[in-house]
Amino acid sequence: MKVSPILFLEAWATGVPVISLSANPGDVIDKFNLGVCCNGNLEKMKKCIEADETININRERLIAYVNEFPDFETAAERFLNIIKTNTFPETNYSQQLY
Repeated sequence: MKVSPILFLEAWATGVPVISLSANPGDVIDKFNLGVCCNGNLEKMKKCIEADETININRERLIAYVNEFPDFETAAERFLNIIKTNTFPETNYSQQLY
């Protein structure tokens, strides 16, 4: 399953941390404490949701991550570049996404 990076950015832009089953391009979720990546472990994801493990994530930091750039499009481009570099280094990412 492919995840649209815009979903992550929309969540962060509104201060909502992401709980991802496996998508974590360039380890951005971990590097910037933007939520929790469960590394494909469905049980871990279930426990994370039940225990509300994202409660201590700074919502302002999530918004700031997206707002560090002049506009939302620039943030999206940065995120896409992370994905291109770490996921599909030798292919056209747009072809992989659709």
